[in-house]
Amino acid sequence: MNKSIIASILAFAMIFSFTFQAQAQESRFSDHSTGSNVDILVDNADEMVISATMPAINSSFARVSALASENATTTDITGTLTIDKNLQTMTLVTNEKSEVSTANQRTYDVVIHEVNSLGDINATFTDLETNESYSIEQDKLQASFAIPIGIVIGETLLAWLVGIGATLIVATETWVTVNEIRETLRQKKYEHYEAQIMGGKLYVGHSIDLAGAAQRLVNPMFTKAHANVWSVNSAAAARVARVAGGGATPVGPELNITQVPGFFYYAHYHTASRIGGHSFF
Repeated sequence: MNKSIIASILAFAMIFSFTFQAQAQESRFSDHSTGSNVDILVDNADEMVISATMPAINSSFARVSALASENATTTDITGTLTIDKNLQTMTLVTNEKSEVSTANQRTYDVVIHEVNSLGDINATFTDLETNESYSIEQDKLQASFAIPIGIVIGETLLAWLVGIGATLIVATETWVTVNEIRETLRQKKYEHYEAQIMGGKLYVGHSIDLAGAAQRLVNPMFTKAHANVWSVNSAAAARVARVAGGGATPVGPELNITQVPGFFYYAHYHTASRIGGHSFF
């Protein structure tokens, strides 16, 4: 079987399995062990650490292991992803054999560039020893030729985070689901926040003023998933849509009725012409 096909099937199978089980969780971060070889080791205000193990590869998958790393096929490969919420960084450490020493450890700097509305991840893993980078673009069909097994595990862990709606660091900015933080934000002095839809969930980022919120709502450079704003209440959200629409009465509030399993909907306004994104609240 073609090596690229084997690697692609392996990555897809792992991501599908972990994402499906993550979305089936009824509670978030309540148990340190989530089953299926994914463990939450640490989860607090400063950092989150999660780990996954991929069983030793043998028989038909031996070629993938030999291609991807020099680990013996009898060795389970474990990846531990640390999300530093203060420094806004992510680091993946695996027990793959180093390419420059005899150590059984490789460390990758992880940068998520984008997560689209469907949950497809665009990310880069950089081996800190060799400075070699590996790009993951889940919304594009890729041939996985020399992708290390550790990257497959890292990609799986990122997909798992998106699946459960965990805090994400995207392009050095922290994004939190509105369900997680809405009550806290309503106690603060700011009324408006950047918002985007990732993996079918609504995330909020930095606070912005009314003018910035209105501009974001109709910014032609943003996609539908990005040109969104979340405000602390209905009146504030309506103001954003009104200003963005040149003073015309906004449309709404609206709430989508036809819901897709795994996707969450929130009440929102549109500009009078319906041009632009959603003004959520």
